[in-house]
Amino acid sequence: MFPRIVLAPLLGLLISTTSAQEEIAPAQQQSAIAKLSSQPGAEADRQILALFDRLDAHDLPSACWLELLEAAAVRLDPAVKARLAAYEKSTNESRDALRRFRECVEGGDAARGREIFLNDPRAGCIRCHRVSGAGGEIGPDLTSVRQVTDRVFILESIVEPSTVITNGFPHVLLKLASGEMISGIAGFESSEEVLLISTIDGKRRRIRVAEITERTALPSAMPAGFGQILGKRAVRDLVEFLATVE
Repeated sequence: MFPRIVLAPLLGLLISTTSAQEEIAPAQQQSAIAKLSSQPGAEADRQILALFDRLDAHDLPSACWLELLEAAAVRLDPAVKARLAAYEKSTNESRDALRRFRECVEGGDAARGREIFLNDPRAGCIRCHRVSGAGGEIGPDLTSVRQVTDRVFILESIVEPSTVITNGFPHVLLKLASGEMISGIAGFESSEEVLLISTIDGKRRRIRVAEITERTALPSAMPAGFGQILGKRAVRDLVEFLATVE
């Protein structure tokens, strides 16, 4: 679609109406907005301000939010800087910690997300989670996560993991009658035993319930600040991968 369309007319469509936006593929919208970061002159700044107007009116596709914020971040125009600062201020002051990553819900690259999941050492996803038969078994299998939840839940699981611990995978600290303290993921529980999976090496240990004298719930085994570690682009790509993986 639009094989020869130039930047200015495409941005004009983006800024004009919602119906016009719907005619443009998301990847083209993202590319056009991203190019504003390097376009010289006041016209690019005007376009960015117009896109902020659509963002404030909840009328800009969420797949384009990150491109807009990134483009604005490198512009020198005072008005653009002020709009970006106002957006960041309202975001940082929100009690909803997830709001700082709202631009990561849609618009990612699933192929890049898959690469992050499988190979990025900062993420380490594959060590604990399985997808399509590959990976660890410390945490839940994420192959079919899209069938049981939505993108916002997936995003929250990445950036605020302790608030959305998956049912059946609580992180616990157990005190045994012998005095031993042991922590891990309770992968299986019955009235007689608990299967504890080490978050360090994935080793499994069956513990009789009769041996447990005290149990304490722990935060998620995923590291705090995971979103800051990966960065918003990587988080968005990871959400896209997990929301579409089969």
